[in-house]
Amino acid sequence: MLEALAQSGGERPDILFYRRRDEEGFTSGLAGVKPELLQTAIDQNRAAEAFMQAHFWDREGKNIRAYHGFQRPIDFATILKVHLRALIDRRLTDRVWLRGATWTEEPYRGLEPFQLEHAPIFFGREAEISELETRLRQRDHAPKEPAFLAVIGASGSGKSSLVRAGLRAALTNENLDETVAAWRSIAMIPAQAQGDLFGGLVRELATDPRGLPELLSGGLTQEDLRLSLQESVSATFRTVIKPALVRAATTAGGVVKLLVVVDQFEEIFTDKKIAPENRERFLEGLELLALSGYCWVVVTMRSDFYEQAQTSAAFLRLKGERGQYDLLPPGPDALQRIITEPARLAGLRFEKRPDGTSLVAQILKDARGQSDLLPLLSDLLLDLYQHRKDNVIPFAAYEAYADAEKEQTGLEGVLSTRAEAVFQRLTPEAQATCPQILHALVTVEGESDVRRRANKAALMDTADKAALVQAFIDARLLTADGDASSAGSGESRPGGPQVHPTSTAQVTLAHEALLRKWDRVVDWVRANRQHLRIRTRIETVLKRWGDHGEPTDLLLPEGLDLEEGLSLLRDAPELIAGPEYEGVRTYIAASRDHHAARRRKEQRIRATVT
Repeated sequence: MLEALAQSGGERPDILFYRRRDEEGFTSGLAGVKPELLQTAIDQNRAAEAFMQAHFWDREGKNIRAYHGFQRPIDFATILKVHLRALIDRRLTDRVWLRGATWTEEPYRGLEPFQLEHAPIFFGREAEISELETRLRQRDHAPKEPAFLAVIGASGSGKSSLVRAGLRAALTNENLDETVAAWRSIAMIPAQAQGDLFGGLVRELATDPRGLPELLSGGLTQEDLRLSLQESVSATFRTVIKPALVRAATTAGGVVKLLVVVDQFEEIFTDKKIAPENRERFLEGLELLALSGYCWVVVTMRSDFYEQAQTSAAFLRLKGERGQYDLLPPGPDALQRIITEPARLAGLRFEKRPDGTSLVAQILKDARGQSDLLPLLSDLLLDLYQHRKDNVIPFAAYEAYADAEKEQTGLEGVLSTRAEAVFQRLTPEAQATCPQILHALVTVEGESDVRRRANKAALMDTADKAALVQAFIDARLLTADGDASSAGSGESRPGGPQVHPTSTAQVTLAHEALLRKWDRVVDWVRANRQHLRIRTRIETVLKRWGDHGEPTDLLLPEGLDLEEGLSLLRDAPELIAGPEYEGVRTYIAASRDHHAARRRKEQRIRATVT
């Protein structure tokens, strides 16, 4: 095979070579070998090592051919699945053009993350999925080590899609572990819980059919379960969650395990509705689940918020020394698969020019060194798909986004051009509401520009604002989630979460890339950055003030803190307009009035003394 590979110039045959690297297992296996056969087993092991060194390593011990090591049989199965899939996809792309589509929906996701149901069109991250599985399995088998992994990467690195359509799908749809009959899985986003993290966890567990609906047997309600978790996660696991997994195992015919995904984990630290003590209690609960032997816990987090996460003792215990996975941008081969494989499944081709230049090659060339690569690429591909002609994606659709004067490629220009086009189609009255929308959807945390969620009903409380929001939702530049049922009375305390009576649905920017690529938003953030920072800081102390009964010693102190608060009221009142910021306005005014009253009292005392 090696000789044939050399004679074919590296084209045929494809060789995949694996060796189990389990010295502990090999040594323990020798205990059962007859004494007279011990030397034979050792000699065979040495011969295998010599063969690998001769044919797959260079003189420095570096891998120069298709050699792969693994520790356990399940690791081998996971890696082999990845390699065979890539090999088959490459053969199909090189030699066969499928007649007719096997994927009949949109093959690209734009700015929206891939979900579990999009696993068939999720390509280019196969090696990363395998690595996540292997690391989690290693931690699961290690004594007293939580089966936990934090997937950390820059904004736009594809963390959510990797975990949702990659890892989650690999476990639930393609389980290769003979010790597990079936996997259940859920994914939650902290901000969607609106301050109630255990409530958000329970809602996903109980209502997602791929979660653990068996929890609500015997008359137990979601509220019962939420209160039980808040009181004691360990007792709840022992008396409720584990029995539910056992009931599920009866149906599955073997052990059932649970994958818990906390996506956009940084929101645990940035959402002002989440008190620090509630955050720590929730993380301690995740730790107990990850130590149970029945649950894997995975979180995704932007790397620019890792420093904040390090302030949490519970997070550091969960992560330990081996619980962090740094997600890097995909390489050229992976990018090509991201572009071409979904198109192949959808029966599409990318145009080639008469000189042989392909659109795929042009996109890959323009992608080199590009920041926000994956969201820009995904948004571009969805837009190109919508401009297809006779199942061919044309060069002209891509070139329409290029700007020679700005030295801007089609990849760089697609998001800003598309967003501005949607904006320009609105009436002047609707356009004028854009700053009000941005006030609610954008903030600044430290040096990072951050999207935030806003109540949909409050954001669309006028016809012009509703027109803008709906146009951007339709263009998939904003996303809406949540239900539209009544949320309650609408009453709130100044320091607590604001609840609007008409809907609990929330709206957010489809991706942080809009904060960096759409010039209109970039300019607005630059003009308002200082006041956005002030608003964030005040929201943080406001939460503490409200949680502790609004004591005067937790008001803004005189000096810089109070002056910054007053500057919001005076210079940027639009940033704290609307009912959702009533608490901020009340807090600043209470701080101002308290210090003014104190000064008047001091003046009266001095006047009396003199």
